[in-house]
Amino acid sequence: MKIFEAAILAIEEIGKPCSIEEIYSSIISNGWYSFSAKDPLNVLKHQIRRKCNNYTGSAKSKVSIFHENKAKSTFENSIKQCTI
Repeated sequence: MKIFEAAILAIEEIGKPCSIEEIYSSIISNGWYSFSAKDPLNVLKHQIRRKCNNYTGSAKSKVSIFHENKAKSTFENSIKQCTI
């Protein structure tokens, strides 16, 4: 399973827009992905952000799966929920 796939499962399980910390906690507690990085929260955030429909960085993915609410520092699955 890829990091973004684990994030999708975590957001679906949580059932609402959620922070990176909440997503990470859900991924780890369910054993969906094992991070080997020194800063797993940063890796997770980068992997989610590059697949956000409102991300404009050079590493943007061709497929948008998530939406980031920067004011609330939360992410959601844009496939199921288009707005916060």
